Amino acid sequence: MTQTVRPAVSAPARAGVVVAAALVAAVALFPAPAMARPVVTDEFIGARVGFERIDADLMTRVELGARFRIQAADIGLHLPLRMRLWDAAPREATPTPGIRKLDWDEASDWGRFVRFVRVGERGDPVIVRVGRLDGVTLGHGTILDAYYNTLQTSHYRTGLRADVDLGRGGGQVFVNDLVAWQVTGLRGFVRPLRWPRDAPSWARDITLGATLVVDRNAPRDALVDADGAPQFDAAENLETTMRPVVAWGLEVSWPFLVGGGVTLAPYVDYNVLDVDNGFGTGVHVGGLVRVEHAPSKLSVELRYALRRYADGYLPRYFDASYEIDRRWLRPDPSWAPVPDRCTAPEPGLCRPVGKARYARAVAETAGVGTGHLVRLGVRLRALEAGGLVDLASEAAGGRVLAWLRWPTPWHVDVDVRWGKRLLADVADVFSADDAWGAASVRYRFGGGLFAEALWLRQWHARGVGTLDGGYHTTHDLGLRAGVAFAL
Repeated sequence: MTQTVRPAVSAPARAGVVVAAALVAAVALFPAPAMARPVVTDEFIGARVGFERIDADLMTRVELGARFRIQAADIGLHLPLRMRLWDAAPREATPTPGIRKLDWDEASDWGRFVRFVRVGERGDPVIVRVGRLDGVTLGHGTILDAYYNTLQTSHYRTGLRADVDLGRGGGQVFVNDLVAWQVTGLRGFVRPLRWPRDAPSWARDITLGATLVVDRNAPRDALVDADGAPQFDAAENLETTMRPVVAWGLEVSWPFLVGGGVTLAPYVDYNVLDVDNGFGTGVHVGGLVRVEHAPSKLSVELRYALRRYADGYLPRYFDASYEIDRRWLRPDPSWAPVPDRCTAPEPGLCRPVGKARYARAVAETAGVGTGHLVRLGVRLRALEAGGLVDLASEAAGGRVLAWLRWPTPWHVDVDVRWGKRLLADVADVFSADDAWGAASVRYRFGGGLFAEALWLRQWHARGVGTLDGGYHTTHDLGLRAGVAFAL
């Protein structure tokens, strides 16, 4: 039975209670004796101020922030305020100048106060993060891969991810929003040959696992008025019918050390995607090569996978752009108030279709599909870079994701991310249509002073109340300066 999206009506206090509970739980569950580390040197309290252009509006932004540790927990708090200087049409009810109303009109927006809570570091048996989630992957990423929980300027999510590896087994937990969750995932795995003491060393890392991911209210069809205009709620969420989507899978992998710092890890995943009880199936056969050179602190990881799928199965269903795809994946070519508008270069000129609805359409028309995935990641001291190319069937559309993070030794910090969905061909990689990204460059002057430039390409609601309703991406820019004092 379908239902419609309702505007968020929870009181801000509810958000505060949930966030506070998450903080307390993170500290209480992992006390100092088990996870204690030396106090980090970048504990600070600071502020920054600057200007931003969001869509066609001009803002001034003021932020107060702090980072500190409580036992094993690394905590970052901040108060971000955008104040509108120029309000372009369509105009917001907030007075100009005034605090941007769309930043605080949902209960989940109040999670902006918690930038992050982290327990554990790479290589620890238990790692927990609360806050904005970037690039979450469960297992081999065949169901949920490189997922970002916040892609829209006006909608913030405070999520949770936890990774546990105790040697003989472990698991992963993921929630996209602790205040009003929609997407959640769970993975468990076991290494059965680590239990018998006489098991051969080459087989001890054979791993069996299972994954379950649920979108409890996956949007389906956009609701339209008598004139055919898509409808939005007060927080600029596209209103749709909704039904759950469930994906589950089984996996087997065999990581083994070849020698000389080279590790191989072949794997096979079998997954099922349940959309309206139409079961699409997919098989992923892949392998991972990891090369590590300890003296230079270099690590290179290359993954390749061949996929075969049928009956509406979409590989990596919950991927980097899912928070947009779930409401608006493609225009519906079967519906257009004006002929030929669906073939216009700018997407979104027809009634939007959510990913779940599109998966059902694929199931009814597509046969067996084949796809390829290539993923490369490099770590060299403080530098992290990588990318993936997901070449799915024509129905599913290709995907590209690239990232670079480099705190250089020359007082400059660089962070760049670029994602592209619905890839048509190689030349389409550099097209801004259906792409999203972020880039920041920060210069540290010393004495706690810094300046930074910011570029964002995120989704905004477009044409609210018009036939052109949907989402579009814009280039948002910012310039900031700030100061941070060590605690």
